[in-house]
Amino acid sequence: MGRAMGEGRFRLLTEKDLLAVERAMERRRTLHLVREGEGRRESLRILPAGSTVWEVPMLVRLTVETDTIQSVQLFPSVAALRRMTGR
Repeated sequence: MGRAMGEGRFRLLTEKDLLAVERAMERRRTLHLVREGEGRRESLRILPAGSTVWEVPMLVRLTVETDTIQSVQLFPSVAALRRMTGR
């Protein structure tokens, strides 16, 4: 699904947004950022992992939506999000 959404990359979320997410992860705080434009809606949410399966206390949830597609991906860190999305 990621490839249909621009090769898994998000376009509306900024570097400043990613830094805010990193800080929230470090402090183990929940956070929800939403950006809309260009016929897309992108959101980053920090949430408790809720399971020992992840081996991390918090997860980053990236959701990208258009009129026809919704892509949801979970990442154990912002670094993993950056690697997978090319940011």
